[in-house]
Amino acid sequence: MLFPQPWLMLLALVPVVGVEFAILRRRLPIRLGHVLAANLVSTLCGLPVAWCSLGVFGMVLRQDDPEWGRIGWSGHVATHGLHNFWILPAAMLSVVIPCFLLSVSIEGWILAWRLEVSGWTAGWGPLVREHVISYMLMLELDCL
Repeated sequence: MLFPQPWLMLLALVPVVGVEFAILRRRLPIRLGHVLAANLVSTLCGLPVAWCSLGVFGMVLRQDDPEWGRIGWSGHVATHGLHNFWILPAAMLSVVIPCFLLSVSIEGWILAWRLEVSGWTAGWGPLVREHVISYMLMLELDCL
């Protein structure tokens, strides 16, 4: 399941926000509250995207053989046989990639708006870098 416990998910934002703030403040005049607000908004927007991604992945997976594997709105993946080793990584990527892109976009727009920056080009590099690091941290914490 995609980290179903809301309180634990919010608790997992603490190290993520800390990592993102530590990286972004080196290059941008940013406050911790800006990063926290951007993360909360991107998390709330990302949850439906993650669930829909899992649902679409489940429909594609069941398209050929309904007994081969099952993944649905619950996020549960059941496979039979070791020859289906690709299903779990594919399911994870089907969620991580859209959520990553959405998170970078939403947080970039929010931070540019909060910083009142007209040309946000200087912020995209650090923003993408901190997202890669924070997503690796979330994978390490088993949050995805």
